[in-house]
Amino acid sequence: MIPSPTVIQQLIDRKVRPLGADPAVRERAQQMAIVMITHGGRRLTAIRAAVSYAAKETDQ
Repeated sequence: MIPSPTVIQQLIDRKVRPLGADPAVRERAQQMAIVMITHGGRRLTAIRAAVSYAAKETDQ
């Protein structure tokens, strides 16, 4: 079962916001995770990849 995009967006936002990411970076990370999941990726892997992307973009 694919979780709703809203749930994924909330999860990513909760994990990325403390990093101090800009809204554009948060949006891109959310979209990346949603695309990975809808194309057959595992949820945990997609979330980790999105958080890693946001951390890289914010120099954390």
